[in-house]
Amino acid sequence: MEAVKKVHIGLLTSRSGDRPHFDEFRRLVPAEVVLTIESVGVGPEANVAARTEGVLRRASAMTRDNPIQGLIITGAPLTVLNPEIEKKLDEAIAIPVTTPIRAATPALRAFNAEKIILMTPFDDEINSLIQNRLKRSGLAVLSCPSLEYLGARTGTHVPADRIFEIMERIVRETPGADAVYFQGAPFNPLPIIGRIESELKLPVIASNPAMLWHNLSSLGHRFSIRGYGRLLEIWPALTNSQ
Repeated sequence: MEAVKKVHIGLLTSRSGDRPHFDEFRRLVPAEVVLTIESVGVGPEANVAARTEGVLRRASAMTRDNPIQGLIITGAPLTVLNPEIEKKLDEAIAIPVTTPIRAATPALRAFNAEKIILMTPFDDEINSLIQNRLKRSGLAVLSCPSLEYLGARTGTHVPADRIFEIMERIVRETPGADAVYFQGAPFNPLPIIGRIESELKLPVIASNPAMLWHNLSSLGHRFSIRGYGRLLEIWPALTNSQ
């Protein structure tokens, strides 16, 4: 019997690939997908120019040294601090490149979302830049609570129940929202996406699952992954209009 041919994708992160939230992410990746995670080697404490150069250098090296067919690059802050980086990546890399907001925007549109709740571990400056990027794509952010104090971005573990409590309050205070967008994997909403969708009745787009969906869809693949929300289970088509 002929062996099933697997699709091989890469993921670049500014920090180490052994951080706890990546363990959960690896568990949701289908068996037919090989995922290679590497570090850019330049952390978010560096300046924007150094981080940009590091991403471009490592992305080129990763595609050269590994037989990957698609590439995910985490880190929404860099893509809003340097809007040119996505264009530079597309010019430098011959395979589909997925970045956080590039993935989240069509994922939100797949559920006809227009008014969203934005949940991030970032500071107000980065949150404002993300909101502006979303606004240019036709998405209105009705609520973006300041949650930097929880410390998720700097490594503090925030229990899933605590995130759900905050989410429950924000949804109650934002009756016009039609979706929730979690940007920033260290916040790790993966264990509670299903609970939010079933109890709070809103679709949830989380950055890492959305990037997986976007990159694999860009390569022409379709899966159905249960337990991590409607996006991965339904796997809507990624269309040119998105």
